Parts: sequence; structure tokens; C-alpha cells
Amino acid sequence: MTSIVICTKNRLEYLKALVESIRRYTQDYEMVVVDDVSTDGTGTWLDTQKDIRHISYTKSIPVAEAWNLGVKEAKGKFVCILNDDMEVTPNWLENLHQCYSLLSQTHKVGCLATHLLKDGQVLSRGGKLVGTYLVPVPPTNDIQEVDYSNTPFFTKSAWMEVGGDPRPDP
Repeated sequence: MTSIVICTKNRLEYLKALVESIRRYTQDYEMVVVDDVSTDGTGTWLDTQKDIRHISYTKSIPVAEAWNLGVKEAKGKFVCILNDDMEVTPNWLENLHQCYSLLSQTHKVGCLATHLLKDGQVLSRGGKLVGTYLVPVPPTNDIQEVDYSNTPFFTKSAWMEVGGDPRPDP
């Protein structure tokens, strides 16, 4: 199972579109949504979603801390962090698993990072990415090392190996 961790703040309509795309195009997953003190009804909506575990807190925290809170709660072997303003497409998660499997045969894999596309152009950072999709699995000789990703995919054990999140919950 893969845990999909999504952090959100006051972008309920984007979040709804992402959740719907995950439900439509994804199998064998759980969703963990970390709500950063939203005031637009996000918390109320999340309370009605039986297939989403959500975390709320009373003061805003940096997104990296929110990601760690979500990953800490994740129950899957794999974790994928998505931005709340994305939508996934068919086979997106299967492609990540396939790429991880291929690479892990010859490399010690810590984290995969994907290119995000919009209208055929590669985007390097987030920001209203509605309609983006993940690139199909490339041949292993086309894979490049990167030092940053909006959408990291990794194993929970790799996260624990590098220290997980030693900070207490806010």
C-alpha cells in the first residue's frame, strides 16, 4: 500500500479535484491530509470523507513540518507527497512503483522525484498545477539525480532510516 500525503491550506476546491482524481486513478492506497488551519470549510469537508485520515492543528506550521506529520501517520510501505493543487492521471502511481522497482535492482533508492507537466512543459515548482500529470516511467538511462521535488516518492523505512521526524507534534 502507498500512503498519499497531502498538505493543504484554504484551497478546498483544488483539494477536492485532487482527491477525486486519486479516487478515480489509484489503487491500493490511503490518503492522509494535513490541514494547515484552513478557514474555508476544509476541515468540515474532510470530516465527511470516510476514506481520508486527516490531521488538523491550531497554529500554522512550515510545510516541511506538515509533511513530516503526515508521513509519521502514514501506514503504507511507500509514501508519496502531493501538492493540493495537482490532479493525477491514469497509471501515475503504478509508474512510480515500476520505476522504484527497476532502480532498486541496481541502486540503493532513497527517494524518487518526478517531473510535473502542464500543457507539455516541465514545471519545476508548484503553484496552481491543476491539470498536471506525471511523466510515464522513462528508461533507466534517462533518469537523472535531483536535489528537490514537489512530489517525493519514497519508502517509509527510508524516511525512518534518515531520522523520520524527531520533533513532537504541534
